[in-house]
Amino acid sequence: MSLLILIVDDEPLNRKLLRKMAQKSGYETVEAVDGLQAVEAAKRHHPGLVLMDLLMPDMDGVTATRLIKEDPETMEIPVFGLSGMAMEEDRRRAFEAGCIEFFAKPLDLNALRDAIAKVRATAVGAGT
Repeated sequence: MSLLILIVDDEPLNRKLLRKMAQKSGYETVEAVDGLQAVEAAKRHHPGLVLMDLLMPDMDGVTATRLIKEDPETMEIPVFGLSGMAMEEDRRRAFEAGCIEFFAKPLDLNALRDAIAKVRATAVGAGT
């Protein structure tokens, strides 16, 4: 069973890096460039995981995560927060919004891959 990952980042190079990492690990991907697109894509595609950049123009990732977690259609989707701002306050805001993991940029791709594998194993164990 494959895992569909929604990659949300306003920087094309970051999306490309995450897409290549995910696809190399056997996951399918869809992408969004801002928080509004992320909320819409979560509803449309119902991914197994969202990799959410927290600092984006227009609607930021914290707001988008909060909206995803407040919606009964999408509230069960796990969200990992990704940010170049790795202060404790940024981590706290990510977790308060509903993220289950937080990764500072530049990303440790091995740690991210391991965390994604745990989400996939949990989804498979739950029969989804």
